[in-house]
Amino acid sequence: MTELDVQLLAAQQQADQLFKLFESQILKVGKSAEQLTQELLNLAQNQFDFQGTWHPNMVRVGKNTLCTFVDTPEYAEVQADDIVFVDLGPIFAHIEADFARTYVLGSNADKLKIQGDANQAWQMAKSYFDNNDDITGEQLFNYVRQLACDFGWQHTNPIAGHILSVIPDKSSKQLFSENEFTDICIMPGNHKPLKSQLKSQLKNGQTKHWILEIHFVCPQRQIGAFVEELLTI
Repeated sequence: MTELDVQLLAAQQQADQLFKLFESQILKVGKSAEQLTQELLNLAQNQFDFQGTWHPNMVRVGKNTLCTFVDTPEYAEVQADDIVFVDLGPIFAHIEADFARTYVLGSNADKLKIQGDANQAWQMAKSYFDNNDDITGEQLFNYVRQLACDFGWQHTNPIAGHILSVIPDKSSKQLFSENEFTDICIMPGNHKPLKSQLKSQLKNGQTKHWILEIHFVCPQRQIGAFVEELLTI
């Protein structure tokens, strides 16, 4: 394991600790997504070596858990027996993390199932990646979409993951031109072996790592679950 690997894992572990505190101290019925976001950032600043975020933060509540990263959801407050997911791109000690978890308040069977299925699917997709040396971005994306179908959900997100790296001053997207976007995402059209790409470099010489994300949704029940973390360490 390289020094960068150790740093990336440490940043992810801080994100995990932050999310556990979010669940126990902040996530409450009656709070809006905007309020939850601000309180999460305040907690990060007060208790961690937190230096901001490299992508817009997402807290999705209720039916807004159907929304993808590029959507603009309606105002929503957490209700009793609700479902919420959080996607944060924190920077800890100049190291970028990308982390997402889904929470269920109450005992709604469908919400608990989609939460559990998304977590299980993430592990299954990682195992599929680990056991296939030449797997491409498109192949892994198709596997994730099939998993959604097998579990009885949909995966409508146009990607199932993306590149992660050390970000000193700017986000990953700014390191690439638009026509290179497919090559930095786990998505249709990326026919390059993901593991071979780990050996290549970003434009500024930084090493690549992959993030895997699972976003299962059910438009009929108006619920979704999102899970995201490091794939390649």
